[in-house]
Amino acid sequence: MGEDAERVALKVQLPQVAQAYYACCAQIDRHNRSLRNDLQLEQKLLTHDWSMPVNLSLLGMSVVDS
Repeated sequence: MGEDAERVALKVQLPQVAQAYYACCAQIDRHNRSLRNDLQLEQKLLTHDWSMPVNLSLLGMSVVDS
């Protein structure tokens, strides 16, 4: 890297696949982030019973969707 190096902004067009993904799946990603980061049900109620994480996931999905 020399002293005369400079940054150049590049514009890259979004491929059709990525555009289609973000058009329909962005809401799903938002829901997953809310479920995992905002609610954090799995971290709040620790258990060794297999049914508890399943039920908490279903409860979390219902809360985030409503």
